[in-house]
Amino acid sequence: MSTICHFGDGVLRWPEADGHADPPGMVALHDAQTERRLILPRIPVGRTGVLVAAIAIGDLPEHLGEVDIHAKDAGFLSIVLASGTVRANQPAPGIGPADLIGCAPNGATWCWLDPDAIGLATDRHVRLEFHNGCTCTPEAAHSTPPKSVASMATNPTGTE
Repeated sequence: MSTICHFGDGVLRWPEADGHADPPGMVALHDAQTERRLILPRIPVGRTGVLVAAIAIGDLPEHLGEVDIHAKDAGFLSIVLASGTVRANQPAPGIGPADLIGCAPNGATWCWLDPDAIGLATDRHVRLEFHNGCTCTPEAAHSTPPKSVASMATNPTGTE
């Protein structure tokens, strides 16, 4: 059975790009008004699944590049940021809540993000989710993503 953990809505940032990620390979959500990092509630650390950013279709560029399309639902396109075992930071170990999340592939101790997906999602307003027990890993995602956002209007399955 698949479980979806919704962490919140905000502007997706990749602190590593600014040299501020510890540990690396993780993303954060920021409040659009205050620019502050949001606390990510109920992170299922240690679970295996897919980290997904749902972006409003109207906020996407015309050409998507080589991102793994997770789903198209109610005006949103969900892209796979990473898959594997969930990891989170601890700003104050044992005290503070987590505000960074990532996935370690194949049981690795380090996190990895899809470079095309993070390039597309960074600095955009997203709904950040983790899909646990989902059969939609990148390998099972659409093998032929749509060439453009415009093609999704006439081709909702994302296949050519």
